[in-house]
Formats: sequence, C-alpha cells, structure tokens
Amino acid sequence: MDERAVRQAMSIDDAYVVERRLAKGPDGTTELVSIDGAGPFVRRRMPIARARRAVWAALADCQDPRLPHVRMSYELPDEYVVVLDYAEGETLADLVAREGALSCSQACDLAADLCGALSVLHAHGLVHRDVAPANIVVGENGVHLIDFGNACLPALEQEEENPQGTWGFAAPEQHGFTQVDARADLYAVGRVAAFVLTGALPEGNTQRELRDHVAHLPEAVRAVIERACAFEPSARYQSAEELARAFGAACAGEAAPAEDAANSGAPTKDAVPVSAAAATPQGAAEVPPTTWPQPSAQEAPSAGRRWSAKRIVGVCAIALVVVVAIAAVAMNMNQTQANLIPSEGFEKDEQVDADVSAVGNAPAATDDSAAIGVTAGISTDDVARAHAALKLAETGWSIDANGYISYAFSLENTSDDLLVDFPAVTITGYDDAGSVVSSDTMTLAALYPGQTQYCASIAGNGAGAATVEFSIGMPGDWDVRRITGSASTYEVTDAILVSNGFGGSAATGKVRLAVAGDDMSTAMGSIALTALVRDDAGSIVASGETYIDMIPEGSTASFEIPLFTPAASGTLEVHARTW
Repeated sequence: MDERAVRQAMSIDDAYVVERRLAKGPDGTTELVSIDGAGPFVRRRMPIARARRAVWAALADCQDPRLPHVRMSYELPDEYVVVLDYAEGETLADLVAREGALSCSQACDLAADLCGALSVLHAHGLVHRDVAPANIVVGENGVHLIDFGNACLPALEQEEENPQGTWGFAAPEQHGFTQVDARADLYAVGRVAAFVLTGALPEGNTQRELRDHVAHLPEAVRAVIERACAFEPSARYQSAEELARAFGAACAGEAAPAEDAANSGAPTKDAVPVSAAAATPQGAAEVPPTTWPQPSAQEAPSAGRRWSAKRIVGVCAIALVVVVAIAAVAMNMNQTQANLIPSEGFEKDEQVDADVSAVGNAPAATDDSAAIGVTAGISTDDVARAHAALKLAETGWSIDANGYISYAFSLENTSDDLLVDFPAVTITGYDDAGSVVSSDTMTLAALYPGQTQYCASIAGNGAGAATVEFSIGMPGDWDVRRITGSASTYEVTDAILVSNGFGGSAATGKVRLAVAGDDMSTAMGSIALTALVRDDAGSIVASGETYIDMIPEGSTASFEIPLFTPAASGTLEVHARTW
C-alpha cells in the first residue's frame, strides 16, 4: 500500500463513529457504527491474514434483499475492513425463546426465505457455513441471513480445516472428514427448521438424536428434515431450490416431491440466441408475506429496512475507495421515503453535461496534498478542464419491483492528454415533488484520454423514484494526471443471453485481453464486465455487471454476468474494462 492509499483509508475509517462493539475474536472485531448521523452500519475489521477478499467481493455481487448489502471495503496497514448495512430486528434464536415453537406455515416460509437467500449465494459460488438461529434476523420486513465470518468460496479455497460453525446446526463434514460445499448449508436449514418447529435446541448432533427430536412432527415434514440432514451430502437435497419445493409441499400436506435427476446437479442454463425470442424465465409464484411475531412495545426494535440490492464499487480495494466515498456513504442513508414506483422499463436520457454541484465532490487539496500523491504540475485550470472533458455519453434506468433503481451509464473522457483517476458519478432519485429520495455514488477506475467506460449497478433504498439524475463529480487535483499512455483493450466473443435457472437471466461469453495497456500498473487484478441489453429502438432494457480475475495478454476467459432484471431476448452488448 502506498502512502496515498493509507491516508485515504484512514480518512474513511476515522469518519465512522463506533456506537458499540458487537463481537471480538481471532477473526476480527465487529462494530455497530454510524457516520454523520447516518446508519447504523456494521463494520467488520479483520486481520489481513484472515481476510477473504474474494468472499466479500462475491457477496457484494449478490442481489437479494435477504442478504447483507456491502456498502464498501477498504484496507488499512494491518486490517481489511468491510462496511455493511445493519439488519434491524431480533434473531431467530431470541424470537423462538420468546414465542416458543413456530407454526408449520411460518417454518415453511422461513425455510423458503433461507433457501432463496442461499440459492443466490450458491449461484455466486459462496457457502455460508454457519446458518444458525443466532445468524438469522427476523424483522418487520422479512428474514435476513447475517454473519459471513465463516463464508467461503470452495472453488478458490482448499482449507485443511473447515470452521465448525454452530454446534448442532453445522453439517458433519464441517467437523473434518471432507471439504464442504453448498449442501452443508442445506443441512443447516434442515436443523433450523427442526429447531423452530420444536422450540428446542438440539441435544446432540447425531441422526438418532435428530429423529427423536422431530418424532412428533407430521410425517411429510419429518421426512424432508431428515433427508436435508442426511449424514452423507449426496443423500441430501442437492440444491436450495429443491429443498424449498420439498418443504412447501410437505407443509401443504402433500408428499415431498420425488428426486429428479435433472434437479440433483447444477442449475440448467438454456442458451437463448440474442436475436431470437425466448420464453419468459420461470419465477416463483407470489405468496402473501409472512407476519412474524413481534416483541412487545417496550422491547420492540426500530422498524426494519429492506436490504438495498446493489453492487458497490468500493468492495474491490482501498485504492478505489476515495475520500469522495465518505460524503456518498453519509448521503446514501439520509433519504426521504417515498411510495414504491412500479417499473416501466429503462428511460433513455440525453447526454448530460458535466456541470455538477457539491454532491459527491472530492474535497479541495490541502497544504499537505503533495504527501498524498498530487501530480506535479497539475493546476486548477487542468482540473477544471479534466472535469469538463468527462461526458456521460448515455444513461438509462428503471425501477424494479422492490423499488430500487437499476441503472447503466457510459462515461467518456474526451480529453487528449489528461487521465482522471477514480471519476465519480452520482445517481440521485427524486419523487414527484422533486425531493431527493436517494443518492448513491459510483466510482470507476482510471479513465484514460479518449476512453469510454461502461458501468451498471443498482442504487436507491427501496423508495422508488419518479426521475433519476446522473451527475459527474469534480475530481481532486490528485486525481488528474497528464499522460501519454493508453488503456488496455479487450475483445468479447460468443456473448449470448441465458436463463440462469432461478427465474433470472445472465449474459455469458468469452473475453480476451487483446493488448495490455498502461492501466495494468495500477490495476487491482480484475476485469469488470458490463452487460447491456437493448430493445429494437436501441434503448437499454436490462443490464448487469460482474468481475473476473485478470488474465495474461492474449489469453481468453469465460464469464457469466447476472442481469439485474430478466431479459429473454434483445441485442446484447458486453463491455470490458480493467479493474
């Protein structure tokens, strides 16, 4: 880490106020924090040696309101820090201690929510490894899965020992006989279901103990739990979707669905040619929301917030979390609530001028600015010229069914000699009266002269928006450099739309690093891939973004980009940039 990055990280870290410490152990410290009155947030501080950066990056890509929303991450000299939204409510352990056993209907809905969250995790290669009552929060707005301290990406991590998780809920393989996979989480869901249906914690961790524990439950429900908790992973349900269907059928009084070989492996991906029409992806039928028992007035927690489902660019590394992010984080949570606006498709905006107010602007350089990496010879006029050279060539947005803003934009640097590090674009949502209801800032990597970068993500807070404005922040003088180099170039081939097996869509294909440019010297070791789907009029109707590991020059890698909204057909574009 250079001195500039350290200073930026310390500035961000110092801006948070610790409200209270939630936990502390060898894996780090978890704190409840706020910033400028906004929050609360959960800040997790991990020793560098124990930080699983890839896990947090993958979690930030998971677009599900039942999973934590990663606000940002940054790196200090000895710690890796992640900031998450706080899930308000009470833990499932506390709820059952207060209310006793839940009804079969409530247990089924709980299992469906957990399986829904896990299906998203598993689709991104993540395994939670500690699904337990203390790590499930039940609020007025639903169920949330928390505490990802044990989570892993099995495809990337080959540990000699697995974290054991919570005794009585952790799968047998977590105690050492083999490496875990997604089926360990399904075992835990079965154990959680047994706990909420009986109101009692497990007295042991054996199959005999489990059978005795659930002996009084309806036969169909008992059969689902016992299969989910089979000792051998291959004897369990093989996907979260399969387990959710089995619970639903059992709680409805039907026989559990027979195992289907087609459902026993990875979800099927049916390729759809970009130019061809395709059937609408299947999704789960809508059901009335569960009404969870709430604590009495004197012990009730404050009203819950539904997680914002968006990708925060700050998750990749401290070098990309600039001081601008401090103001952006504070604004993100100080928003006025508005009624949900139904989705009406992306709106295509005209080119936006780079004239922006103070929203998202970096602070002016101070006397010690040279110590944090100000480029020699850059004047105030150069900064103004660099700002004027940044152009939003295209923007598009829509409101999804949960009230969040799905957006995409392309940012162009029309300068012929000035590079801008970390250009920031603020996405502001307004209600019908013109009041701000949400504000989020997306920060990109270095933007070279003549280069255009594409970006897509999700913004907002679930309040919807009548209109959305995109504005370019003023760069600091330390973010502007004169340069004669060029950015890397990429070639995308074989791009098609596919159904991802979960009621959504994805873009798949191959990307080749054609020419490794000067941006490799400051890259964080990844390639950002943005997918845009256009209708016949050329308007953006769907988008998505993901990140893959950097590849050598001349090499090719495959990719899959989950789309924020389903798209069965259309004209697909995939743009790559160095990250």
